Amino acid sequence: MSLRLGNIDPSLSRIKPEQKIKPKLFFVLEGAETERIYVQEFKNIYMDKILGEVICLNRIEKDRSNQFYIVTLIDKYFKSICTLNGPTIQKVKLLRSDILSEEEISDEFLQEKLNEIKELIEADAFQNLFGGINLKESSNPLEVLNAIVELQGFVKDFDQILIIIDRDRQSFKSSQYDSVIEIAEDQGYKLGISNPCFEIFLFLHLNNINDLDRGSLAKNIRMTQKFKYTSYVLREELKKHKKNYKSKSDYDAEFIVSQYPNLKENIRISNIATDPVLLKDNIGTSVYEIISPYL
Repeated sequence: MSLRLGNIDPSLSRIKPEQKIKPKLFFVLEGAETERIYVQEFKNIYMDKILGEVICLNRIEKDRSNQFYIVTLIDKYFKSICTLNGPTIQKVKLLRSDILSEEEISDEFLQEKLNEIKELIEADAFQNLFGGINLKESSNPLEVLNAIVELQGFVKDFDQILIIIDRDRQSFKSSQYDSVIEIAEDQGYKLGISNPCFEIFLFLHLNNINDLDRGSLAKNIRMTQKFKYTSYVLREELKKHKKNYKSKSDYDAEFIVSQYPNLKENIRISNIATDPVLLKDNIGTSVYEIISPYL
């Protein structure tokens, strides 16, 4: 199935006088905190070099919030959005505007909008896109509507989907990992996988990992009640620069991103895996590899 969601040739769009056309980079992030904060700060600092869109898929089905679900969800979104024509997407966009214009959004109002959407699109597409919405559990269709509106401008073989997830063995089974690799290869998604977690990618902005205990790093053992090994060593490294790492949602992202030029050398010296296939069983990260070609 073609995933060309935009019907305008990229050579005829996004053109500004004397400016090179840049691809849109759609980030799909597993975490709602650490990764989102980093990517937003990355965009702020490199705005003059990179054009991107950030899509953070909220955990619509809370009991299926693992890495496999994130990848299969975005894949499902793509295939469903491909079935929507331009006029339908414009109507969906208007419905999203209706929701955004409400000061207080009730479940009844959201259900009314969901019913309107159901009349617009085919049953299978509606189930794929909105089947996980449960208003009683505070699920919000707005995240899905945002994805539909933002992804409709995607141009196959020009724009790129960058999926950032952790290897976390507790929630990412071996068979699921293999399936994610297969989906990404089939559809052309770029996988930014960090083993054991995203904090190793953050740490590599500051230093190589040769002085760390690789056994503890691989297992990501708990060091304190609050911090596992990767978060702990990241906090200690940031202290050397008089910067803070208080939690996944409170850290000096601006400083870390400012050290981005150090990543390539720190990764090389660390001699870690950077290929998603190898990251299944080895320490490392492929996040730098999927971002760096677009700078």
